[in-house]
Amino acid sequence: MIRSPRLSRGVALVLVLMVVGTLSVLMLQISLTARHHVKQSQGVSDRIEAELSIQSREASLAFALLTQPWQETSGASQGDISKIWRFDGQVFRLDDAVFQIQDLAGLRPLPQSIDSAQSFGEVLQRLLNMPPEEAAAAAAKLNAEMRSPDWILLQSFFDLIALGILSPSQVDNIRPFVTLYPNLVFNPLTAPAPVLGLQLEGSTLAAVLALRDRGELDSSSFAKVTGVEDEFNSFSPGSALRIKTRFQKGRVAATREGIWIVRPYDREPLRHWSRHRVRSAG
Repeated sequence: MIRSPRLSRGVALVLVLMVVGTLSVLMLQISLTARHHVKQSQGVSDRIEAELSIQSREASLAFALLTQPWQETSGASQGDISKIWRFDGQVFRLDDAVFQIQDLAGLRPLPQSIDSAQSFGEVLQRLLNMPPEEAAAAAAKLNAEMRSPDWILLQSFFDLIALGILSPSQVDNIRPFVTLYPNLVFNPLTAPAPVLGLQLEGSTLAAVLALRDRGELDSSSFAKVTGVEDEFNSFSPGSALRIKTRFQKGRVAATREGIWIVRPYDREPLRHWSRHRVRSAG
């Protein structure tokens, strides 16, 4: 049987179209794969650069903390970091990094003994708006744990979750106001308003906050408004600082948080009381 030339040409055309279609799909797949690899490589490069930049910016901040006055002085030049940094947990920028420095003397220490746990329920009510019954139950749970012979001091905020005292979301909400660091003094200048509200109320609290907003709060004005002269109140940042650093490179954001102990005139001027590894996302 002899095939007609027209039929042979039709079969050949179909074969050619199949080959062309297959090659097109292969080329598209190769192009998509290459594009994915380029994007993935760029992401890795951005992540490495962001993490290295975090360390570089932290080194710059550490040098400034060790060599420059922590409070603005009349002799400060325009480029001094003392013009922009804050110790009250508010965000500021240094070069192309974002920092938050919280003076731990402005935070409420978490209870580490039965005596200090007595007021924990009230603290939860004030800082978390927790219902009185729930706050009392959480305080009682902590008190019971502290009476156990196996009790050890709280080592991290996660302990509050592991012991069933607070939920993860409650820990996230209370964390900006409390610290595990054993403070001996309290700084009204760097305390968040809710923490200051644990000691002051009503018009007295409003007056202190107004003085602070105007930059007029010091030991003298604080004593005059509150009628309290306490040797354990300090009006300059303490040596323990919670520092959070963030650096963005492309779609990658690297962050690190830790507690620095900065004492420029000690034999060990900078120590890390706690420090998390750099975390990248993007």
